[in-house]
Amino acid sequence: MKHRPIVVFTDLDGTLLDHDSYSYDAALPALEMLAEREIPLVLTSSKTKAEIASLRVDLNNQHPFIVENGGAVYYMSGYFQGDIYPDLCSEKFGISYPEVIDIIYKLRKEMNFDLSGFNDWDANKIVEITGLQLQDAQKAKERDCGEPILWNDSAENLQRFKSELIKHKLRILKGGRFYHVTGLYDKATAVKWLLESYSKLFGSAPVSVALGDAGNDLEMLKLVDYPVVIPQKRGYRLELNDRNDVYYAGQPAPEGWCEAIQHLIKHILAEG
Repeated sequence: MKHRPIVVFTDLDGTLLDHDSYSYDAALPALEMLAEREIPLVLTSSKTKAEIASLRVDLNNQHPFIVENGGAVYYMSGYFQGDIYPDLCSEKFGISYPEVIDIIYKLRKEMNFDLSGFNDWDANKIVEITGLQLQDAQKAKERDCGEPILWNDSAENLQRFKSELIKHKLRILKGGRFYHVTGLYDKATAVKWLLESYSKLFGSAPVSVALGDAGNDLEMLKLVDYPVVIPQKRGYRLELNDRNDVYYAGQPAPEGWCEAIQHLIKHILAEG
């Protein structure tokens, strides 16, 4: 029996990667399962192009990847024609990073909001906050689309900030570690574009799986056929209240990721 093609979209920090150590060692059996079955694994993250490029090399992953919460998709030239060439193509969905920074700084100054973000910090400060290695922190500053921030102000002022951002065609999303100020897109915007591209490549719509752990994954999880929620280490678990087909992993990343992938791929293949 020929199975429908499958595409897997995964968040990184706290989903595939351990929230603190960034290790994915415990996920290796499931990563090997996907590779053996030639199931595309699309890395879908708030991380930058430079950060994900390094991880793709480690994972030997040549599939498209989504950066900065859906701000852009990068893919190998020729990928959707059945060939792969080393140069990267992109599809971008938001306004430029300098424009985002200008708006944040303007609002912070005018309304006296207590916030700070990657553009304010040097790489050493990012290391201190995130636990990243210095070279990875430097890559995290190479941004295309959105700005991760720490919000040190009141909940009331956060609502004011959100309202002001909307006037500038921006939004704020809660991630696992930061708030993210972005254009009017999210991970689902990029996932939808990729699913349409995969449908043309395969000649039919693929079965879609997505894994995430935080609020910035929510729209992506709602979009796909098989949503997976990975619980966070500190005990919080994202809830999809309008879906009754969510797979809630029993463990945090990366063990929960491995468990969920192994279960779901076997389930999907068994269904045909």
